[in-house]
Amino acid sequence: MHDGKAIGTLEKTEKNKVVVNYGVFTSKVSLDLLEFVERPK
Repeated sequence: MHDGKAIGTLEKTEKNKVVVNYGVFTSKVSLDLLEFVERPK
């Protein structure tokens, strides 16, 4: 999410909402608020 430091994985997409798994907790956020981050090589 914008200004966030946590990295999660997408679990489920429903229209414009996404369930993000951060390991300890999950969050349902708008798709517009997410930012793509690549894994380090």
